[in-house]
Amino acid sequence: MKRFLIITIIIIAGSCSRDEIIIFTPVGVTEAATNITENSAILNGMVNSYGGSTKVSFVYYEDSIQNESKIVEANPGTVTGDKFVKVSAEIAGLSPGTTYLYRLSLSWWWVIPTEIEAFATNHPPDQIYQGGIKFYVDNTGQHGLIAAPNDQSIGIEWSYGSFILTNAIGTAIGTGKANTSTIVTTIGVGSYAAKICDDLVLNGYDDWFLPSKDELDTLYKQRNMVGGFAHSYYWSSSESSASSAWTQDFMSGIQDSGPTKLSNDLNVRAIRAF
Repeated sequence: MKRFLIITIIIIAGSCSRDEIIIFTPVGVTEAATNITENSAILNGMVNSYGGSTKVSFVYYEDSIQNESKIVEANPGTVTGDKFVKVSAEIAGLSPGTTYLYRLSLSWWWVIPTEIEAFATNHPPDQIYQGGIKFYVDNTGQHGLIAAPNDQSIGIEWSYGSFILTNAIGTAIGTGKANTSTIVTTIGVGSYAAKICDDLVLNGYDDWFLPSKDELDTLYKQRNMVGGFAHSYYWSSSESSASSAWTQDFMSGIQDSGPTKLSNDLNVRAIRAF
């Protein structure tokens, strides 16, 4: 996750000397929601007040009704000191199978917003299929793709260590699993997009993978039904060169082959086939 630090410098000028006071603006990092159910969730974040005192809350709303946002005080509600402190807030009364957007809000000399993240409440049992949400069925009607109900990462690199050409070049529907296997075999140990999907065990299934370019596009087109997607870029498993891979912006739908594997922390949503 990217962290941004803003530094405000105030100059106090005296008659004979000039002093400088450096004030560090508080920093908040919105983190992934946890303990998600059909009607509730716990929102999480990290806050550093850099020696000051900062009141902390969360702002959240349904993806489709931004003008009806709600505010809930974080726990702890005030952060002091010069280290990052974990904050959270439990929210209830949510709608099942619905995408919610949320962010930290820091009250300082002015209100400091942070980056927006997303989660989806659990779908009712009749919408769940083989560990996730079914979002694609092929022409036979017997096979298709299932998405994990929530993101596996809200900020991770595609590769690990150094630029490596993996030859995971499949882009069509049906190639994501092979791409993922190729990437993990080539790169090996580490924390990166394909590996966290390959290692995932969720709802009794352990055959999850990072979607290919076309699988990711299909997932984008069904994003409202699946739920939980951030207005952010997501990695595919389709490599475009030794240094870059295909991504998709889940706000505009644009796919891009240029993002660098090692300098971009993007979102990841695992899928599996049936």
